[in-house]
Amino acid sequence: MTLPAALATATTLARLVRSAPIAGWRAWHAEGIDQTWEPGRIVSSQRFALQSATRKYNLCFGGNRTGKTEWLRALCVAYALGSDHPAIVLWGHLNQIDLTQIPRGPGEVWCVAPDFATSVKVHRRQIDRLLGPGDKDWWGMDAESEARVRIKVPGYESEAVIVFKANKQGREAFQASSLRAVFLDEEGSEAVFEECEQRVGDQAGRLFLAMSPLKGLTWVHRRFVETIDPEAFTYHLVRWDNPFYPHAEKLRDKQRAERDPGWADARIRGLFVVQKGRIYTTFSRSTHVVPAYPIPPTWPRHRGIDFGTSPGNPHVCTWAAERPDGQIVVYRHYRREEQTIKYHAEQMLKLQEPSEVIVSTWCDPEDPGKILSLRRDHPIGGDVRKGDNRIDDGIDEVKQALLPMADGQPGIVFFYLPELAPLFVEFDGYQWAEGREKPREGQNDHGLDTIRYIVRGIRRRRRGIAVG
Repeated sequence: MTLPAALATATTLARLVRSAPIAGWRAWHAEGIDQTWEPGRIVSSQRFALQSATRKYNLCFGGNRTGKTEWLRALCVAYALGSDHPAIVLWGHLNQIDLTQIPRGPGEVWCVAPDFATSVKVHRRQIDRLLGPGDKDWWGMDAESEARVRIKVPGYESEAVIVFKANKQGREAFQASSLRAVFLDEEGSEAVFEECEQRVGDQAGRLFLAMSPLKGLTWVHRRFVETIDPEAFTYHLVRWDNPFYPHAEKLRDKQRAERDPGWADARIRGLFVVQKGRIYTTFSRSTHVVPAYPIPPTWPRHRGIDFGTSPGNPHVCTWAAERPDGQIVVYRHYRREEQTIKYHAEQMLKLQEPSEVIVSTWCDPEDPGKILSLRRDHPIGGDVRKGDNRIDDGIDEVKQALLPMADGQPGIVFFYLPELAPLFVEFDGYQWAEGREKPREGQNDHGLDTIRYIVRGIRRRRRGIAVG
């Protein structure tokens, strides 16, 4: 982006930054592959999160001290002042932002905190500093109630308006306005979020949410993580990538992360995890989810199948290969509801390469009729047999597989593919029932069942023990 000639002199730029410090605000940026904290991980970037926040819904997840709230405040000021404001033109230039995505001229936006105390402490003074000493009028800056600031914008009679609200006001307080954008800090109620959607509807505006996912698998997870919304941009800022976070603190975080992967997923990486009673506490997407690669034809391949036909009870098939060093590589996943066993057999075969040879397929033993059908009526190849459905033993075997092998690599990994996303969600949310004697009933665990069949089948096969 080239600066207009009127802004290109050093004197003009310095004066602009003094009058509106947002002009000189730079997002932190990192790129490439992490070589220090989580070798092999693609690093995150606050600047990339700014550049990419151009959809109807824009969600920035991150642990504490990642810069997600700074991201929110900077965008809040930019949308209020408008893309043609001189300070925003310079800000866009410094951060390589496509300003055509932000409306021109002043507009009204909301900045929503969990409560008014947080609004006073985290938003109002900080946004006031970004706005600078220019012509503006505050109402209620330090009051633990609703507040607003009106800002004069050069070349316009209308003013930019930022209203500071709190989620605790409830749904009724978020009605009867037409807005350019709404900026929500931390997860609030779904009812308030839905009301904010209505407020930006008239102007085809945008919603922005910055949050640390510390409440488990909530409505945000259900709506924006479990399913892919083409109108939503989601991004995770990782605390280790923030250059302003002290190195000594990063070292302490690394030590704790090794002891408590679930804590690291939520607090460091901004990932959603069950906070209480989680069964697979050692499962971590940063550790167990890897880029896909071609599976050599010499690696033994297996399948696990969980039968299902009714809504909410899908038929699931998972494919896994055995690496020569013993690692299990999960490379394909199929799930579909409300179809016949003939249909599923046809679809599973279509997903496989013509030359793909399956050694063993372990199936849900509760439906021997369908196992017989896959052997005789709709053959899918390989040795199709009952899976071992001793749940406690299977869970223990999967837990062992998630641990590092002798070379430090996990005993099981999963390819980073869209079709495998529902399986990661199941790992994140799988919980014990009260008393921890068995898994809680009614959970979405169909994919996990297939993993149990595969892991237990492979391990017993290695020991020469027949399964099914």
